[in-house]
Amino acid sequence: MVLFSALGSVQAQTIAFFADAACVQMSADCGSEGYTLQQDLLACGYTVNTFTGTDAGSWSAALAGADALVIPETPECVSTIVLGAGVRAVIESFVNGGGELLHVIGGAEDEAANFLNLTFGFALSGEGGDFTANITGAAAGTPFAGGPASLPPMNDGDAVSNLPPGALSIYSGGGYSQVALIPYGTGHVVTLGWDWYQCDDPASEQDAWRDVLCRSGAVANICVVADEPLIGRDEEVICDGDEVRLFIYDSELNESDDWYWYDNDDCAGTPIGIGEEIFVSPSSTTTYYASGKGGCGSGDCSDGATITVIELETPEIYNVTGGTMNTTCDNNNTGLVVGLDGSELNVTYELYFNGLSTGLTTP
Repeated sequence: MVLFSALGSVQAQTIAFFADAACVQMSADCGSEGYTLQQDLLACGYTVNTFTGTDAGSWSAALAGADALVIPETPECVSTIVLGAGVRAVIESFVNGGGELLHVIGGAEDEAANFLNLTFGFALSGEGGDFTANITGAAAGTPFAGGPASLPPMNDGDAVSNLPPGALSIYSGGGYSQVALIPYGTGHVVTLGWDWYQCDDPASEQDAWRDVLCRSGAVANICVVADEPLIGRDEEVICDGDEVRLFIYDSELNESDDWYWYDNDDCAGTPIGIGEEIFVSPSSTTTYYASGKGGCGSGDCSDGATITVIELETPEIYNVTGGTMNTTCDNNNTGLVVGLDGSELNVTYELYFNGLSTGLTTP
């Protein structure tokens, strides 16, 4: 689940825009992808501060006070080489601390995917994107909700695959993601599958991508809270007094802090436990629930997991009788035979002599 401010309320975001001519085309024409992307961001209403430099110090200075970082297509350099480990560390720290990275994938999908993999430890694959990409259900609750129903194939349109856990494929076609929203730390990465070359494609098709671009900048204000958790249990039926483990599986905390456990279906009040797993010992049949909470927000309450408790009945009153052999001599190992008067069938009894157990018996 993603929580965010209304799109209209975040248009004052400040963007640091990488515009070094050693990597990015910035001349004022329709074929300069960096320039056209910058102009469209300005038209969205964002404050766009361009910067140059390929060293860590230049990037640190540029990101001070910025809400988002934009890396356009870099046709003039190999970004994985020119933007080295120091720059990538600055970017990782910026996003991990709550910033947004908007990275153009179109035009150089393999290079862009590799750059993100080196920076964040992803395992993305670049894919050709000559297809129509349709909006997915993952857009619900994000700034992309209400965007174009589809994005047309564009000049140098590309995509990514093998998104990390918790990532959202916002626009997808052919099994690949042309627009993806990837939580990282307390920030986000957005990938865009068009390079912003504007000399060939019809204006109506470009407008669909411009709409998505404007929404992408609003991601800096969103919060990706925990998934609705799936609950597992080691046993479904236990005896009174037994203990059983409950655990969360196949669910991501995202930007929530921890899993909170409850015995009510609205996950409210005082939790009965915190963590990915807990141990419970209910005295009667109980249904348990969990929710990811803390951090930037709370996720949905889970479906219930019921532990059925079999209550042990107290046996009927009985008496120990002398049995058929009730006398013996000292040091005689033949033992004694005793009886149970009033005992129940199929109930196991334990006999004690002078406070010590002599074993179990079933009448």
